[in-house]
Amino acid sequence: MLDDLKHLATEREPDKRLALLRSITDLYLDQVTPPSDSEEYLFGEIVTRVLRDMPDDHRVSYSERIAPSSRAPVNVLGTLAHDPQIAVAGPVLSQSPILPHVQLAEVASTGSDDHLQAIVRRASLPASLTDILIQRGSRIVRHGVTGHPRAEISRDSMSTLIGLARYDVTLGALLVDRPDLSPEAARKLAPLVSEALALQLSLRQARSPTRPQPTFEHQTAKRIADNLEAEEILAAIGTATIALGDALARLCDQKRIFDVALVIGKASGFQAAFVLQTLVSKDINLIMVLLRSLELDYSVLEGVLILRADRRCEPLNIPADLADRYDAIELAEAQRALRFLKVRMTTRF
Repeated sequence: MLDDLKHLATEREPDKRLALLRSITDLYLDQVTPPSDSEEYLFGEIVTRVLRDMPDDHRVSYSERIAPSSRAPVNVLGTLAHDPQIAVAGPVLSQSPILPHVQLAEVASTGSDDHLQAIVRRASLPASLTDILIQRGSRIVRHGVTGHPRAEISRDSMSTLIGLARYDVTLGALLVDRPDLSPEAARKLAPLVSEALALQLSLRQARSPTRPQPTFEHQTAKRIADNLEAEEILAAIGTATIALGDALARLCDQKRIFDVALVIGKASGFQAAFVLQTLVSKDINLIMVLLRSLELDYSVLEGVLILRADRRCEPLNIPADLADRYDAIELAEAQRALRFLKVRMTTRF
């Protein structure tokens, strides 16, 4: 390898230099035994120097190759992570399992918003890093941090996000869904969000303080599992592996109202947040029209109403004639009403 590194240091033809760099890197990363300190130092020094003179597309290719490795020299990773071209820096910032925290913090403190967005895509984010991202980042970055299932958010940053939620509906929804939202933070957030989201917060605050609550890790793991299952259900509906009504019945039985809203929104063309607000509102007429437009049986409506009563913490009250009223809704009329509603919502915003 030593001779190859010397050759790499003197090669001037770009394509040959890239091919040689890839070959040497493969040998270095795929060694059965870890490289010695001297090998790591020499490899890092020469590769770092070569990278500075390589064209952008070659640096992009090399970054994508080395980013996931746990053996890559830290100085090579640092050079790539600080590259002003996001296509070069992005793979390392989002994927490298060994890029030191100090390097991530430096990029978060000085890099572009694209660099910050790449950092948000990491598998986990400590509070010391999210403090910087929330302070410097755009709405996209803040949404990414807030919705990240393994992002720790400090008390100060949580207060910052709650203040911004007054003018950012999406941010408020993401905050409501965080399993680590404290009762104090929930009380501050409640006046700033929609009726549906405020309802979710009130349900959280209504939990008995004497009952042991799931840990943040358990809640996060469950939410990740729910999200994955919801994606699988949507895929199965798309391929007709499972009927829409059967999928909704399962989610209602599991009391997963957010995933019910997600699936109905996907099927009807409405945003999940709008469907959620509809599901927990006082008036059930729009719920009936929405479900009827999707040609769903009355049993699905009944399951949704049971779930709705549970989330509203109120007794179930289904009128005796509701099934007849539901069946009397003409499919064409229901679909026409929702098309009109979509047009009205579009022109409003």
